[in-house]
This record gives sequence, structure tokens and C-alpha cells, in this order.
Amino acid sequence: SLSQNAPPDWFYAHFSSLSRALDLGDYLNQTGGAFYNRFSDAPVDTALKKRILGQLAIEEHKEARIFYDSVIEEMALVSSDFFFGMGTDVSLIFKLKAENLFKSTILSYRKRFLQQTAGAREFLMTIEGKPVSAIFSPDMRLRSYLHIEGNSAIISNSPAAMARLLRIAQKKESSLAATDEFRYMRSVYRADTENEDGFVYFSDAFIRRLVSAEVRISEARRMETAFRLAQAEKLILLHQHVYGKLPGSSEELISGVATDTEAEKNLRVLLKGFKVEGFRALDPSMGSLGFLKPNLESPVKMASEREAKGYRDFVERYSNFWREYFDPIGI
Repeated sequence: SLSQNAPPDWFYAHFSSLSRALDLGDYLNQTGGAFYNRFSDAPVDTALKKRILGQLAIEEHKEARIFYDSVIEEMALVSSDFFFGMGTDVSLIFKLKAENLFKSTILSYRKRFLQQTAGAREFLMTIEGKPVSAIFSPDMRLRSYLHIEGNSAIISNSPAAMARLLRIAQKKESSLAATDEFRYMRSVYRADTENEDGFVYFSDAFIRRLVSAEVRISEARRMETAFRLAQAEKLILLHQHVYGKLPGSSEELISGVATDTEAEKNLRVLLKGFKVEGFRALDPSMGSLGFLKPNLESPVKMASEREAKGYRDFVERYSNFWREYFDPIGI
């Protein structure tokens, strides 16, 4: 079972095939997505599935689905948190039927993504003593790390996630499969590839991690960066509207939209460390909107008093809500 390769405190979704996982993504987009958009103030479709697959350099079309079904025996999707909207770590674990065919085709897909993505580059690296092929673009729209060994493969958008998965694969850490609660859940919902399209599991450890101070404060910091990036991109649109051209740099943007000395000062604070590339704003250390660096790669070592108070307030609200529920959860 691929649960032997999954961390015990991460989200876990097992599928009998990649096509089944993509089918679920389509279903959630058509039903849940439509329902969400009906009551959301978001102006556009987030295209979550497309963004994640594109970042991982995985093609998704009819011919690709036929290929995946022919070479993949089973797969699992794992993540250390559930904040997919602005980008988080996403890793796919595969058990393969045809290793060589999978490798050659996936490498051809990655080559195409590399050629079609501005500023993208490819490099080889070693993680936990294992060779990993990486392709990466500065805005993190393309961020894919690949490791293939025997009939197993991992594709992840995070080197930190890849390191954790490789440690578990080498039995340096215990896996989800070793936990009593997961074994109990699988005794209730028995693994059966013929009758089970997918199995989604939220462990108690995952939910505790999700509401921990480290993850919540790190996510608050990411959202602050996302807010600044969104504001910067609105200013880029304003510059385009007023001058009929895009700003070539942050300095050109500031000089073009600042109305007085105080406004210029505030804009320099807002845009500090950002780059302007076309209609998009980029934080070199954190990425861009929808493709922010995962929480997993930004551990919190110290918190301000404001952040600590915010977390205490969250704990009080969460405790009042969650007292009516229990976990773990298996679907």
C-alpha cells in the first residue's frame, strides 16, 4: 500500500488510477466549484487542478489519461496542509506497471513544459542521498521535482516534501500505514482496487498540524504576502490603463502611480523586494499569486506578539467549533 510511503501527519488521498483522481478533480470543479463560486466574492475561476498539474509538469488530456492508465497501477496524493488556493506542497506517489515507458513519457512532458515556460531551467540534485530531477521557473508556476526508482515514482512541487517522502521510503521515519488509527480505518474501509475509486484520509495528526501555531502563523504570513502581491498587480493594471503600457520595473511603477511623497513612501513599503514582470508581481523568495512557497518550506521560529494574539484568538474560535466533531476522517 502507498500509505507505507506517506507521512502520518499529512493529508492522504489514494486512487486506483490517476484518471480516477482527475475525474474527482473534474467533479469537484463542476459541482463544488460552482457552488463555491455562487457564494464567493472571487471574480474568476481559480483553475486549481490545472494550476497544480501545470506546476508539476503533468499533461492532462485524453491521450495522456490513456497513457497514465496503461503505466500506473495506483497513486496517492499527499500534502502537509490544505491551503491549495494560494499554492502549497503537493506530491504524487506512484506505483508503476511499466517503469521505462512512464519515465520516457514523463521526461518528454517535462521537456515541453521547460521549453514553454519563460525563465525555466532544469537541474539535477541529490535529496536524502537519492537523485532528483528538478525543473523550476522564478515565479514558481513551474516547480517540479521527480524521483523514479524501480516501480515507484514521486513527483512533488517541494524539495522539502520530497525529502520527507524519501526519508519515509528509506524507513528513516515511520509512515501513515504504521499508525493504529489508519489501520483501523482501513479495516472499516478495506482497500479494494476493483471497487474503490479513491480513499481520502484526514488523520488526527494532520488536523492537529493544520491548526498548530507553526502552520497558522506561517499561513498568515503567506496571506500577507499574497495581499501585497494582489495590490501590486492592481497598480500594474492602473499603470497600463493610464499610460497605455506596462511598467518595466518597480521604480517605474512607483513613479507612475504615486500622487505625492507620502504615497510614494507607502508604495515603496508595499513593493519592497518585489519584481514586476508583465501584468504580474513576483516576490523572488515567496513566488507569485497562486504559486506561493509552501508553509512546509517556511517554518516559524519566532512569532510577534500580534501573531501570538491572533493564534490565541483562533484557538478559542476553533475549540468552540470543533467540540461537536471528532477525527480522524475517512471518505
